[in-house]
Amino acid sequence: MCAAALTDDDHLIAEHRVNIKNIHAARLFPIIHSVFDMASFEQKELDGIAISIGPGSFTGLRIGLSAAKGMAIGQNIPIVAVPTMQALASNAPIRDGLVCAILQSRANEFYTTIYSRDNYKDTIMQDTSISTFEELVDSIPSNACLIGHMQRFFEEETLRKRCFFAPADANYLSAFSVAKIGSQ
Repeated sequence: MCAAALTDDDHLIAEHRVNIKNIHAARLFPIIHSVFDMASFEQKELDGIAISIGPGSFTGLRIGLSAAKGMAIGQNIPIVAVPTMQALASNAPIRDGLVCAILQSRANEFYTTIYSRDNYKDTIMQDTSISTFEELVDSIPSNACLIGHMQRFFEEETLRKRCFFAPADANYLSAFSVAKIGSQ
């Protein structure tokens, strides 16, 4: 995911995101500029920058961090690092309960972080780890809301019986989610 958002506190002003592999180098700055243009906003008006720090594509993270750092230094504004899994989990459509954020790493490996949510506030229950599909299926707690790269998990009948799945539109990381957490 290559994305940028402009927010005012917890209010989204503009967001542009593209879910295409290997485009960060060519598209990140045009995406940032399109967000500024949509909002009639200038870079010098920024108060701070929040950036997703992974896990994720090494190249995409490196390009995003370099761009954010350059903009923050150039404007003399703070930069806040937001764990990707935390931003993804924040999209889960539940008020209370367990949230299991899942991102695919390789063909049969997945990053997972489990959060306990109380009144929309997430607390880490299990730090980010990497597991095979089979290991992960066996370790996901009952009644958890699963969010992220879900296709393969949705096909697993035992998970469909003991967990529930976030709707498809919640499974994609958004720059707005990163910004909301960063502003906190």
